[in-house]
Amino acid sequence: MYRPLCAFACRDILSTNRLACSTTNHEDKAKRHNDQVEFETSAHCYAEDNVYLLSLAQCIETHCSGLAERWELDRFWALDAVGSQSVQPQPAYAFDEALQSAQNHTDEAGRLPSVATLHGTLTIVSEVSGQDWQMAFSSISDSVYVEERHSQYGILLIVLIIVIPLAVHLLRLVRLPTLWERKTVALLGHSALFGKRHAVPLPYDLGVVPTRGQAAFITSMIVLNLCLLLIGYRVAEPNIYGQTASYRFLSHMANRAGILSFANLTLMMLCCGRNNLAVRFTKWSYSTMLLYHRWIAHVCIFEALVHGTIHFIHHIPYLAHKFTQAYWNLGVITVGLMCVVVPLSALAVRKRAYELFVDSHVVLSFFVVLGCYHHIYMKFQHEWGYENWVYLAAFLWAGDRLLRTVKLLGGGIRTAVITHIDDEYARIDIPGVKASGHVYLYFPGLSWRPWQNHPFSIAASVHESISSDDHAYEETASNEETGSEHQRPLLAEKADDQNQLGALKRESSSSSLASLLAEGSGRSSSTALEKPDVTPWPHGDGQSGSPQSTGLTFYIRRQRGITAQLFDSPHQAVKVLVEGPYRPLPIPNIAACATLVCIAGGVGISAVLPALRSHCLVGRSVLYWGCRSQALVDAVDMDAFRRAGVEIHVKINARWIVHEIVSEEARATLPLGDVIVLASGPNEMADDVRAAVVRANLTMSHAGRGRVRLVEESFSW
Repeated sequence: MYRPLCAFACRDILSTNRLACSTTNHEDKAKRHNDQVEFETSAHCYAEDNVYLLSLAQCIETHCSGLAERWELDRFWALDAVGSQSVQPQPAYAFDEALQSAQNHTDEAGRLPSVATLHGTLTIVSEVSGQDWQMAFSSISDSVYVEERHSQYGILLIVLIIVIPLAVHLLRLVRLPTLWERKTVALLGHSALFGKRHAVPLPYDLGVVPTRGQAAFITSMIVLNLCLLLIGYRVAEPNIYGQTASYRFLSHMANRAGILSFANLTLMMLCCGRNNLAVRFTKWSYSTMLLYHRWIAHVCIFEALVHGTIHFIHHIPYLAHKFTQAYWNLGVITVGLMCVVVPLSALAVRKRAYELFVDSHVVLSFFVVLGCYHHIYMKFQHEWGYENWVYLAAFLWAGDRLLRTVKLLGGGIRTAVITHIDDEYARIDIPGVKASGHVYLYFPGLSWRPWQNHPFSIAASVHESISSDDHAYEETASNEETGSEHQRPLLAEKADDQNQLGALKRESSSSSLASLLAEGSGRSSSTALEKPDVTPWPHGDGQSGSPQSTGLTFYIRRQRGITAQLFDSPHQAVKVLVEGPYRPLPIPNIAACATLVCIAGGVGISAVLPALRSHCLVGRSVLYWGCRSQALVDAVDMDAFRRAGVEIHVKINARWIVHEIVSEEARATLPLGDVIVLASGPNEMADDVRAAVVRANLTMSHAGRGRVRLVEESFSW
């Protein structure tokens, strides 16, 4: 931009002068952007005007000596002498020809007969005074400095926001003393910023409280944006623009805010993508990425408002004229659309009208990106590269949509079989598909909006024929005042047997999962806990030749929207499109933990079953399930998990006292290794589990070498 500066200084001085071919600007001062300019000069006029071309050549020869290479001057003459438009005429003279002709007008001292002034009239070949040229050079130099900082700071913002999560993830590899690590994880990783509310929204659905670690990242992002917005300016006074230093500073800040808003637009698209590589590399959940997406969006919109507000104030005397310009109107419309996104994305709307939120979000986002591009194009065409910021955001948005479409069409149209468990719960089976983690399901026949989709956790992807005969464990029931508890007795006495199982875990952790699968159910190590017929998954009931069929199973609860339509559908089988699979829950080092404790509520059981299936081969696995529907409990076949050694505890119409569960499991397991607590269920239950995990890490200061780690399964917008 503006290279070489010395030549642009000459051009900017001379271009303020009226030429013989300039045309009168008949607009009144209220419509003119600069009340000093009462004429217009086209690129064709500059290209054909001998006086202008010869004066420019002589100025370049005088002031660029030693400041620019000859090839730079030739390039400037060909591309920028008459303007900076992408399509414009070439000067009537080559640079050497113009310079030779200009020297024919000089006197014996090598000086031209006249000196051009700012905003004058250029009628004869004139030279540019050193004072005016120095002022122009300083003005352009400062503008270039600030413009370069715009781009550099925008790139720096994107890089830092990507690098910081990766650096935090790498810090997990640094092993701190156990006590320090517990406290760090509890106070920063799991604790809410204030109080105990994290999954449960604030009153009146004002939002959710982030964890302290999330709040630290959000604060860092906001502070970084503010710092990059406020630093890196240089303003010359006087300057050739006839503006005060404060006016120039605010103009630069407005432009910086626009660039940072574009950079944040890119980060928004990165965080909201379902095919987000950051989720894979950082091990952060998709819900966490969506939280950052929302906060980055707030900063992006704030910076767009700063950009628009400053320019609006600066152009108040000329608003009538500005609103006749396409780029200005598109900018106003685009910022307006950004502001409309905010109320339509409020938590209250997301909870009560999810489909309205999603549809409006996609449509408005598309027009925001389109508006940003045309705002730049209408003003600068493709001269300065500002459109590249929009290209990057559009590439991420379109790329994610393309990958989603590929995943969607790859599975083809399937049939979903709906089985009503009771009035509140149902089971969905999709034969012929195998996946893990979660998928997004489209039911085009249930709504006039076939593009609508919802995430569902996969409970199982292999349907097995399992015998109901289970002699190893018996199910006992005990009545309580709060409801019924159906549970399987713990294996022997709790504390002693957990220690034995811990010893088994330490021995077995050195062998791979593949070798454990190869051992089958007929063998056990000499230190294994004595329990009858523990069959590793997925051998079913232990009988050879047990038939299996591929398919996905989901358990759903009736709510608003698509689930209500599924319940009300008169058909037991409906057409479905499956988008996915997407990675399972980010549970780091699940095979290395001594105990996996799953605490589920209602249909939250779907998310914990795959984790239990993968961990029961290598360590102790425990399930605590609270459900208000006996029919749902009966519908979920847990026999194979029991045979694989999973300890299963179920309560009907009663809540588990989660802090007692976490405390007891931590006390028994921490001397041996880590405890992973996986929570999947209602928001209130998730917050109780979070508080219990924090308390366990903080209070058990001498409980051994392990930690209590929390993994929360949730889909949130």
